[in-house]
Amino acid sequence: MRITFKVPALRGQGRPRFSKYSGAYKSKEDIEYENLIKDCFLKVAEDFEPSKRPVSIHIEANYKLTKSTPKYVADEITSSGFDYVPQSKPDIDNIAKSVLDALNGVAYIDDKQVHKLTCTKYFDTKSDTDYLIVVIYYYNYRTIEDIKNERRRNQEIKHI
Repeated sequence: MRITFKVPALRGQGRPRFSKYSGAYKSKEDIEYENLIKDCFLKVAEDFEPSKRPVSIHIEANYKLTKSTPKYVADEITSSGFDYVPQSKPDIDNIAKSVLDALNGVAYIDDKQVHKLTCTKYFDTKSDTDYLIVVIYYYNYRTIEDIKNERRRNQEIKHI
């Protein structure tokens, strides 16, 4: 099974904040962005139960060209396709962390279930906003828990 959704904003997870009373916590902006990602997922998967199965996630970060980009550079990027890639903030690992944290308990039980993660950055010359495309693939691979459960069931059957 595959679920694809678009997030109409692009932001990486910031550094944790610290309080002498409550320890580490996420910033308000990080929490709002994670809620946006959750909402975008739930729009396309309304009655979805978080999966216990292994998942693979592909994240595509699409950057608009800034207004300060010279016209000759914009023309070159537009005509060449994927020859130019953004090397700007946010860092790709922070983008991935935001998505993985946001989907915990919504798309899957825990992000330890993610067995493959790909994340790419592109310029989108036709868009006037930055955005993410997230694709989640759900697999029917057997897990260690499956093997343990099968063994328990077999032992229960033997005792009957």
